[in-house]
Amino acid sequence: MIQTLAVKYRTDDKGALAVAKELSAFSKTNGLRLLFSEDVKGEAGLENLIVDADAFTAEPELAIAVGGDGTFLHTARIFAKRSIPIMGINRGRLGFLTGFSHDEYMKYLPDILKGNFLSSPRAVLSATILRNGKEEKFYFINDAVLYRASFVRTVSFILELDGELLSKYVGDGLIVSTATGSTAYSLSAGGPILAPQLQDVFLLTPVCPHSLKMRPLVLPVSAVLKARVEGGDGNLLLTMDGQQAIKIDEADEILFNGSERKINIVSHPEKKFYNILREKFSWGG
Repeated sequence: MIQTLAVKYRTDDKGALAVAKELSAFSKTNGLRLLFSEDVKGEAGLENLIVDADAFTAEPELAIAVGGDGTFLHTARIFAKRSIPIMGINRGRLGFLTGFSHDEYMKYLPDILKGNFLSSPRAVLSATILRNGKEEKFYFINDAVLYRASFVRTVSFILELDGELLSKYVGDGLIVSTATGSTAYSLSAGGPILAPQLQDVFLLTPVCPHSLKMRPLVLPVSAVLKARVEGGDGNLLLTMDGQQAIKIDEADEILFNGSERKINIVSHPEKKFYNILREKFSWGG
């Protein structure tokens, strides 16, 4: 029986706040411990449930994300080290990651707390920046994007795979995504949809390449992809999951590959990934 829950919600969404308060009332009635992070200070009725960052990360057995896929990604990044199950309650638009609607989540929550649920493990990739002989590693669940942050100008990328030259191309940017992230920015840039349960591959998608020959690639997660920017006038950024941005110098090299981390998404018992695709994209409609 799950006894301790952590909740993250969009603090600028009154509907998400209403769900948070529903969860608070449910927890009191059922003798559960509910935890909120310090960013919800000032919300009436939740103050006594706020804990510091260490306790919020270390103590819960289940995390609940209330919002859109961005809120879910923010929550998942917090708990990626522990791989605890994460339940997503959708308050956004597409909701590929937040599988439960506001109207139905309470129907399933009691069984989930009893452990009667399936979880979908997802890969977490790493991006390692090599700079002046030092390494700095970051992690992403959806995608990492390398692009020019100012002016509409192209940039030249040199790509190596496992130490061998893969390609050199000129374009607007580069997307490296997990299978989970294949329905996000990569899809908009012309990349394929991958079944999100695939943990042994990742996706390389060029953004507006200046050659029709440069196409998206599906690569094994065991491979190491190295990206280097050639030429240009700076103003380069590497963003992870749209949540974190790192300034990239032109002498930097970025290595993309798999990691030991995983996230576990609580699966909706009645909605499968392909049902969601059909619904969101109106396939067959």
